[in-house]
Amino acid sequence: MQARSFCRLILLAIALGQTVVAIADESRLAVTGTAKVEERPDIMEVAANVSASGRMSGDALKKFRANRRRGIEAITKLKIKGLEVKGAGMSIVSGALAQQMRNRFGNMQQGGDGESIFNETLTFIIPEINRLTDEQVQDLAAKILDAAKDAGLALGPPNDQNPYVYNYNSYRPQVVYFRVSNIEAVRQRALDLAAKDARARADQMADRLKLKLGKALQVRDATRSTFVNRQVPNTGETSFSESSTTLHDLTIEATLSVDYEILK
Repeated sequence: MQARSFCRLILLAIALGQTVVAIADESRLAVTGTAKVEERPDIMEVAANVSASGRMSGDALKKFRANRRRGIEAITKLKIKGLEVKGAGMSIVSGALAQQMRNRFGNMQQGGDGESIFNETLTFIIPEINRLTDEQVQDLAAKILDAAKDAGLALGPPNDQNPYVYNYNSYRPQVVYFRVSNIEAVRQRALDLAAKDARARADQMADRLKLKLGKALQVRDATRSTFVNRQVPNTGETSFSESSTTLHDLTIEATLSVDYEILK
């Protein structure tokens, strides 16, 4: 490699306590910028299941509607500011198929194999929990759970297994979830910080190479995963973005690969 040539140069440098990788050729300098943003969840969601069964479908449906109304009224009476209730939609299960599944896996407990079973997952959404202390959020969650249980609701989403296929991953014991409502805005903040980090690293590398940089020629979002603990109830909604079963700040990561123009 000749000293005056701009053939591929791979430079490793220690900057701000991190290893920076920069690649330069005759026309551009490529760097990677990273950033992390921590955001406290502002939404708490409590999942509960309402159901009713009976040999006569009409009777089971009446029970289901009464159980559903009683459960929602119990939570509404708590007078929680901004409370929203979302239903995932009613499903109807054959008791005979459910009994077949129990028999298939050795559970000989007899159920109503001639019954129709009506089910729905209700999600109670409580906004602005970021304005509360952890203790206040815990007290609020306990109050909702107690009211739901007293009203006859089953806590947590149902086990939505296919009657013929056992799926261990479909079992979800979680009841309460925490999430950030405007996750896209947080991602954009992380990307903005990653862009600034990329420019700072590029300037540092340019100084070492005695180069003058121009505009960004290409920017690629190289973020692999913004959040790992992503366990959400199957409510049929697509609004769940990043959700956690524990109350803590969510970390949103961003990685940008940027190619900068090298000016002659």
